[in-house]
Amino acid sequence: KKGCHTVGVARQYTGVTGQVENCQVSVHAAYVSCRGQALVDAELYLPKAFALDPQRCAEAGVPPERAGRVITKGELAVRMFHRAVAAGMPFGYVAADEVYGRCPALRGAIEQAGYGYVLEVGSDFRVSHHPGDTSRADALVGEVPRWGWEQRCQGPGAKGLRTHAWAWIALDPAGCPDGWARSLLIRRDPDAEPDGDEQYAYFLCYHRRGTTLTELIGVAGRRWGIEEAFAITKSEAGLDEHQVRRW
Repeated sequence: KKGCHTVGVARQYTGVTGQVENCQVSVHAAYVSCRGQALVDAELYLPKAFALDPQRCAEAGVPPERAGRVITKGELAVRMFHRAVAAGMPFGYVAADEVYGRCPALRGAIEQAGYGYVLEVGSDFRVSHHPGDTSRADALVGEVPRWGWEQRCQGPGAKGLRTHAWAWIALDPAGCPDGWARSLLIRRDPDAEPDGDEQYAYFLCYHRRGTTLTELIGVAGRRWGIEEAFAITKSEAGLDEHQVRRW
């Protein structure tokens, strides 16, 4: 955005360009299945520069429950998750990127509601592999034997089928209800630079016991549908071109 009147606009990080821009940032929920995908819910994120400015909030018509406080993207995702559950939306897993994988409130809400998740986390995210012991996710890469990597297809992408090497590590199940478990998926990109930051991706998983590696990789691959939904909505409905002045 060029000006300062669009509701929620401020200089802030956006994943679209990977840097700080004068822009709006919103959190979206997409429903993805084998039949397609669609954006089904959204919440506008209000950064500190906007949310804590009473005049700007009043001019934009921001409701009292949102004005004067900064609600994190993870907390906005929790609200949308609860709305999806209350609406009776049929789904089995929640998938999301690292911003949401690091949110304890979202992970807790999904677990308490009895759903599974495959949430991306950073290399420095700490997990409990053994009872009473935590380590960084990237520290577990060295514990995977050579035969522990499996070549699996994650699903279709922009350039065809996406195939990676995957490793699956069981985590300490402390706190899980009967029949549930936690694990860490590690994805290795064969096209990335060896020992580079982009070579590995990590996914914290919560699932029923007996769940297969194929199922969890499939859930991780469903996230591509979110990118497709964004692309379609931008081209067909101008999602990235609006200038909304009012809430």
